[in-house]
Amino acid sequence: MVDTQNLREERQDLPDPIYFQIHTKFLTSLLARERIFQTDSFYQRYETIAKQNISRLLEKRKSEGYG
Repeated sequence: MVDTQNLREERQDLPDPIYFQIHTKFLTSLLARERIFQTDSFYQRYETIAKQNISRLLEKRKSEGYG
């Protein structure tokens, strides 16, 4: 979640509702992909964990009213 906080700090110019709407749309598009990672080694090593982390973050956003 530290990376998520760092990303948010980079876009302080955007109000929360707009930022989280854009971020949620991006994360949702990642989950819709057949693969997030294109190389086989990264796919095998990180794909499942990445999708779980994204899903967890989307659930958090939804509980906060941004989903």
